[in-house]
Amino acid sequence: MKQTKTVLLLLAGGCLIGTAFAPVRADHGSRNGSDHRGGNNKKEIRMCAVLSGDAIDGITPEGHAEFRSRNNQMQFKVEAENVNLADSNVLTVMVNTTVVGVITLEDGEGELMLRTKNGDVVPVITAGDLITITSSNGLVIESGRF
Repeated sequence: MKQTKTVLLLLAGGCLIGTAFAPVRADHGSRNGSDHRGGNNKKEIRMCAVLSGDAIDGITPEGHAEFRSRNNQMQFKVEAENVNLADSNVLTVMVNTTVVGVITLEDGEGELMLRTKNGDVVPVITAGDLITITSSNGLVIESGRF
């Protein structure tokens, strides 16, 4: 019996841009559900969001967020770039209305990385979830939806 694996069509460096999803079925033929290393095929989910915000003193912040889930392991990464604020500013990262972590700026950029394999609490992301990065005074620096 042939098994199929559902995979999301990924664009732009492994990230789906926008909100449209294109399921693709990969037929693994006679490998009986095993991958090329002899293990079982596992469902992998990757979702990305492009983040943007209003210019701060003429410089427009940008960034992206990525959620990955595979083999009961999850990873959530948020990158902020071109943020025209001083080094050491701490930005808050939220998924919908829940704070999930902080980014400390250095040279106008920073990153939040959460991994279950490191013991981090990783938010489960679904299509439509809102990612917001705010300054310490609550100003929205950038945001975007998965």
